[in-house]
Amino acid sequence: MEKPVIKLPSLKQCICWVQDSAGLLALLTLILLMASVHLEFGIESSKGSEGEILISHYIAFALLFFSILIFTRPLNSSSKETVAGLQDDASITADNSRFNVILRFAYLFIALVTSASLSILFLLEEPIVISSKKNDSQPNQAFYYISSPLAVLPGCDFGSRSGDSGKLKDALTQFLSDNPDIDKDRVKVQLDAMPDGAFCGDLPPQWVVSIGGNIMLCHISGDCFSQYLGKQKFNSSSNGEQGGYSSLEQALTGTASALNDRKNSIAQYKKCLDQIGDSLTVLNVDPTNPVSLPQSCVACPDCADKNKKQFFAAQATALKTKINEAQAEWNTLNREYTQLQQTSKKSEKMVNFLPGQPVVGGIIVPLYFFILSIAGALISMIRRVPEYQRRATQQYKDNFEKKIKENVELAPPITAPEAREYILFQILQVISAPVIAILVYSYSKPENMAAGVLLAFVAGFSSEVVLVAVRKSVDGLLGAGLRDSRIRVGVMQNMLHEKKENEPEATPTPQADSFASGENVTLIKGIAGLDVGTQLAIRKSLGGDSYEAKVLDNETGEEKLITLQGDQIKKSDDQPKG
Repeated sequence: MEKPVIKLPSLKQCICWVQDSAGLLALLTLILLMASVHLEFGIESSKGSEGEILISHYIAFALLFFSILIFTRPLNSSSKETVAGLQDDASITADNSRFNVILRFAYLFIALVTSASLSILFLLEEPIVISSKKNDSQPNQAFYYISSPLAVLPGCDFGSRSGDSGKLKDALTQFLSDNPDIDKDRVKVQLDAMPDGAFCGDLPPQWVVSIGGNIMLCHISGDCFSQYLGKQKFNSSSNGEQGGYSSLEQALTGTASALNDRKNSIAQYKKCLDQIGDSLTVLNVDPTNPVSLPQSCVACPDCADKNKKQFFAAQATALKTKINEAQAEWNTLNREYTQLQQTSKKSEKMVNFLPGQPVVGGIIVPLYFFILSIAGALISMIRRVPEYQRRATQQYKDNFEKKIKENVELAPPITAPEAREYILFQILQVISAPVIAILVYSYSKPENMAAGVLLAFVAGFSSEVVLVAVRKSVDGLLGAGLRDSRIRVGVMQNMLHEKKENEPEATPTPQADSFASGENVTLIKGIAGLDVGTQLAIRKSLGGDSYEAKVLDNETGEEKLITLQGDQIKKSDDQPKG
């Protein structure tokens, strides 16, 4: 009995299978990517020193490869080619199969963008800040901030009010005079701070997207510069030489701890003072009584050479002095603690407990503006993709010639390559929707929420129109001309076809005057930057009523060749002599 022969597929067959299955492979790699990111799968690095390499990195490259393959593989428009395994008379051709893969990718893209937008809306809790380094290495620098190219965080645009600039300048001058060791060139202070509470210019505190802004590491509910000065004051009272507090919460905790220490010290001093009083009473009755004083209650070690009664009296005087000093420190700390509590309560009341931060510079746009613009672009794409799917069907192509007579605005049928171009353009308009939203927001600056919501949605929904307008403008500037509408071309072709069938052949009209090579002509219609009356020399005939002529370029001083039609020129009176 002969053994069965296992025939392996050829390399060409494998490549064709990968191309035909690119959509399915992209979907599988996407699922693997999500699983690897969630479970944090990894493999050991071959070099050892680099640690662990996540498998998600490789899967991401595979997903990118299959995604690109979907749009770059060849599309065969032949109706004879069939999918492997189907009969020749199958209704689903290889062309249709590949077009379906493109459609699956389009719907997958819609699902991914929708999921990402919903995740931001419902799952975003912590700020996302893309930054290489926090600029807090200089402890004497007046502002702590993060320079970030891109960030999503609760905050606002750092606004200004001219009436407060003088007060801040005076405070800055005083601060620099009290701290002579500070490098003045490194102290960058915004004089347009918010001294009287939350003031964010035209943008109220909310979740924002910052592009290229500096994120201040202080709260939006107060003057960041005053907060820093307040932290410097705490250095001399409750925090000693350890440096200022980095947040309002730490200042509250540190001050409360210092208050408790002073309170305990005063209680201990008073306890020792009572004990000294009792000892003095005993000594007044019996000077030889061997009473003693605990070491913790000795406030004047230098008084040991005196007699016992004088020693106790000196300790009592020293303890009273320490009690007065500790009480004065406690009073100062209590005032500072009360001010901190008021600042904290004011902050919470003003911003509804929002941990917002001011952002200086860059482009700052509300997060809802981005989300709504993407939603508008997605709705536009969801509306378009099924239309392209319908126009690419054979049934639509068969019924088009009959229905075009009833509705001249009917969109013409499209092929699979054309559908791929249209779908790619729809993906492009979704990706560009946030950019258009930034332009619209920066230009309009909506004053109320209703106007902002409307502008955001319209910016996304009309992003396709904006891209088409930009493309036409660029094509016109480059001299490529505007693309003819495919709808109008289809209608005109049908109308001309019917006219040729119903009308007799027209008598050919006489040709315009012909022009010989080397003959001088004059422009009677302005073209390509040349005015009427310009003299040219015919170089040769291009066939029909077209000619190639030489003309002198005014900018370069050199001759150049242009193409002319017979109705644009006439013979000049001045002709070369034969």
